[in-house]
Amino acid sequence: MELTLMIITLVAVLANIIISLLKKPSAEADAARLISMMQQELDRLSATIRTDLSNQKSEFNNSFSALKSELDQNLQANRTELGNNMESLRKTIEDKITEFSSALTQSTNISIEKQDQIRKETQARLGEFNESMNKALDALTQSFNQKLLDFGQLQKQSSESYLSKHDEIKKSTDTNLETIRKTVEEKLEKLQAANSEKLEEMRQTVDEKLQKTLNTRLAESFKQVQDQLEKVHTGLGEMTNMAKDVGGLKNALTNVKAKGIIGEIQLESLLNSFLSPQQYEANVQVKANSGERVEFAICLPGKDEGGKPLYLPIDSKFPLTPYEKLLEAYDEADSNKIASARKDLYSSIKASAKTIQDKYIDPPNTTDWAIMFLPSEGLYAELLQNTQLVMELQKDYQIALAGPTILGAYINSLQMGFKTLAIQKSSSEVWKLLGAVKTEFGRFGDVLEKAQKKIAGAGSDLDALVGTRTRKIQAKLRKVEELPQKEATALLDMDILELEADEEDEA
Repeated sequence: MELTLMIITLVAVLANIIISLLKKPSAEADAARLISMMQQELDRLSATIRTDLSNQKSEFNNSFSALKSELDQNLQANRTELGNNMESLRKTIEDKITEFSSALTQSTNISIEKQDQIRKETQARLGEFNESMNKALDALTQSFNQKLLDFGQLQKQSSESYLSKHDEIKKSTDTNLETIRKTVEEKLEKLQAANSEKLEEMRQTVDEKLQKTLNTRLAESFKQVQDQLEKVHTGLGEMTNMAKDVGGLKNALTNVKAKGIIGEIQLESLLNSFLSPQQYEANVQVKANSGERVEFAICLPGKDEGGKPLYLPIDSKFPLTPYEKLLEAYDEADSNKIASARKDLYSSIKASAKTIQDKYIDPPNTTDWAIMFLPSEGLYAELLQNTQLVMELQKDYQIALAGPTILGAYINSLQMGFKTLAIQKSSSEVWKLLGAVKTEFGRFGDVLEKAQKKIAGAGSDLDALVGTRTRKIQAKLRKVEELPQKEATALLDMDILELEADEEDEA
């Protein structure tokens, strides 16, 4: 520490000297002289530092030697003390073990004696028990053998009686069966004869009526055929005109709006058949900040009861032009045209699915999927053959295809779900009502219990009044003379009338 202070002081002195020299004009000469002085001072300082380090090293060695000798002495003393403690502990443990061994030996001897005594008592009791059991078993065996003999005799008597009765019943049954057989055979013969006569009469009657009816019907049929031929001839002219109008109807159906209207009408009819007006909506804006409206949407229950419903979008699509091309290719049986028409039809369906996905699917306002309704079962069956297309529509566009039959079944299942949900809600209301009834019934029970206590208290008061008070009054009235019955009745009736009048006035 002193060495550090000396170095700091020296540096400060040198700094002051350098600053003072730099201020003088003869800076170079002073600088040389300063350097010489600094060199001398540094040499002196180095010698001082070496001397101090040597002294400190000697002191450290001396201190370390003293510390080492002291530690050796302490370790030796601790080792000696530990050895003494271990020896005393060993002797103590040996004494304890000896005491425990003697106590254990004594306890073992006592236990062996008790076990011998218990074994002898047990053997004696077992001998007595065996004798009593043998006697009881002999008595039971004799009784059982006697019972078996009695039962065998009784069984033999019952068997003989049963065999005799069985023979009698068998003989009687055989006689009755023979009589019944003869009676049935006679009645069957009579019935067959009567049936043969009736059948012959019916055959003759039927032949006559058939011949007459056949002649009449043939004449009428020839006349009807002639009339129908005339009508067919007239209808052929009408069919020619109708064939001309079919082309115009086909052109009208190729209009996109007309096709959509046909699908919408069929879809609305299906929804109307299975759902109530509150369970679906038409022309619904399911996407916020968008003018697009889906044709129909089924209202599913939302997360919050009584809140906004969750919509399931349903849009009808009818790609009539590619479907007609496919049908024409089927009629021509041209595989190339069929493949090309199928490709166009699949592309049209994918484009429609993309449109429905972009316009109408908007979770959480709607479900994360929608239904594309195909008004034709033939078109639905054609698309359903391509499993890859159906899976692609479901996976990439979240669109499920549905024909009229499938959609009807699906809507019917939804209707069952709505009914189940309504039943669950009703059941929860019933449980709430039962809970309220239970609460009120508990309160009613408390009130009844209080009333019962009050009635019991009033009864005890009345018993006291009738018993104790009546006896006291009778004791006081013993010395009073009784009035005749008529006077007493008249007097008491007057008092009762006055009492009733007073009560009415007070009321």
